[in-house]
Amino acid sequence: MITIKSVKKRNGSTADFDEKKISLAVFKALKEVNEFKEDDSSLTSSANRIADNAIRNLVIKLTTKNSTGTVTFDSNNATLEGVDIESIQDSVEDSLMGFGYHDTARSYITYRYQHAKNRETAANLINIDKAMGEYINGTDWRVKENSNIKTGIGGLI
Repeated sequence: MITIKSVKKRNGSTADFDEKKISLAVFKALKEVNEFKEDDSSLTSSANRIADNAIRNLVIKLTTKNSTGTVTFDSNNATLEGVDIESIQDSVEDSLMGFGYHDTARSYITYRYQHAKNRETAANLINIDKAMGEYINGTDWRVKENSNIKTGIGGLI
């Protein structure tokens, strides 16, 4: 038996692997796109099947290829640790496509892309705020770079 023990988050920290989070994400995606026309109990069942398939495919991929994460073997068991979130989400996309939920997969991909852009924008805003603070406080190297000018708005350009 092969199990996933932990995941590596985008910020570098690790967290315990929780299969329910994958099922919930698939459930929400299917419900949001409204591609699945059955009741919620059938939708839950389908979301669980898609999540199970995604995890199974991910485990196969990670144990057969030199990929992210660490695999440890103990008698007949194997444990995967440090599986990155992106690999899990890629596997979910593949499973959605494999089960024929193309619109949901497209929406899931777009959602991931938008959130990646939001994270990038937030990081840039933090960097701008930090640079302005350093400049105003006189701790930025650009303040002392040219001794012929006073600190002013021109130095930020």
